[in-house]
Parts: sequence; C-alpha cells; structure tokens
Amino acid sequence: IGLSSSVLKIANTPYYSGRYGRIGDIRQTIMRLGLPQVSRICLAVEGMNLFPPSSNLIPTKDFWGHSISVAMFIRKIANKLHGIIYNDSNSYIAGLFHDIGILVFDRYFFKMYNYIRKYALEHTGPLFELEQKIAGIDHGEIGGLILKRWNFPEDIVEAVTNHHHPFDSSKEYRTITQLVHISDFSCSVLGSLGPGEPIPQECSISVWDDLGIEIEQMQQLINETEEEITKSCVFIDI
Repeated sequence: IGLSSSVLKIANTPYYSGRYGRIGDIRQTIMRLGLPQVSRICLAVEGMNLFPPSSNLIPTKDFWGHSISVAMFIRKIANKLHGIIYNDSNSYIAGLFHDIGILVFDRYFFKMYNYIRKYALEHTGPLFELEQKIAGIDHGEIGGLILKRWNFPEDIVEAVTNHHHPFDSSKEYRTITQLVHISDFSCSVLGSLGPGEPIPQECSISVWDDLGIEIEQMQQLINETEEEITKSCVFIDI
C-alpha cells in the first residue's frame, strides 16, 4: 500500500500527469506512463527505503536528490546520443545507487567519515581521493562490494565501483561506467552535488570523446540537467 500510494503521488505531479489530468490507480498509471517508467519510479522509491541515511551527517534530500538526478540524466544522455546502446534499466540502477557506499561510511565509520568530509570542505579536494587516502577505500568501491554481495549484475557493480575513475573499468563495461561518471559530473555542475562534495567534481574530456559527445551537445546536455534536478524533488518530497 505504501509503495502504491507513493507511485500515485509521483504520477500525479505536473512532471508526469501532464495534460491527462488526475491518475486514479496503478492501472491508469501504467497505461499513461508506461511500464518502464513506472518500474523506474518504484525502484527509486524502494531504493530510498532500502538505503535510508543513518545520521544527520548525510542530509536525506541532498543524497537522494543527487542520486535520482544522476539516474534520470543517464537516460537523457542515452536518448540524445543514438550511437549509445546500453541496458536502460541497468544504467538507471547504477546511477541511482552509485553513491550508496557513502551511506555505509556514515553508518559504520561515522567519526572517520565526519573527519574526511570536514577535511574535504577545508581543502576543497575531491571527496573520493580523501576517502582513499584516509580510509584506504572510496565510496564507489564500497558500493560495488555491497552490490556484488547482493548479486547485482556485473555491469552495475563495475559502474558503481569505478564511477569516479571510469578508465579503471573493464572495456566490456566501460560505457555504462562512463555514463554514470558523466551524469554525476553534469548534475554537480548545476548544483546537485554529491553528499559532502565541496566543489563540482572533475570530468575527463576523454569520456566525452569516447561517448561521441560534441561540445555543442555537451552544453545542451548540461543545460537540460536542470530539469532533471527539479524532477528529483518529486521523489524526495513524497
């Protein structure tokens, strides 16, 4: 009942209901939005329940707002660049869960992670590099280990593990990793920073080249990210 209510509430926001008017039940939701879209909404809602932030160190809205924005923007890139053909569902999942290692840091290594975040803010350094320096592992690697233990597909595991260093990913799964990396960057540029990130992260030009994105497309995609960030508020305010 809780999931159905959440899906209906999201479906009846202006971003999803559009000109169709109020949607009354799940059957209408599937008919109007389509099963793939409803599946993505369910996944986002259940993801927030599965990985709830465990302290005040990680603001709930910041964390899930960024994660959902990244997942949505991955689909926008794939749709815009017709040369990219990748499992739509898996790339969305990878984007949604790319930062779950942060929640593990927060829950089990609170004092150390609090120190890492403060150090990052004072020195404006990349959070994942400081995680490696101080903890010996970054949140991407932790997330990958969690998802592998839960038998997630290997492409999702690699994308989450290497989303800050996509060229460490195997060639077989490099495209999905690069999609997460570039979407993470694009969302951070417009203010939807990853939790604890003091400044927008860097993005390798080589990633844009590998994905075949021209400069004009790059600017357009970044501009369109703002809409995806706004859409994410639909989920985090339910």
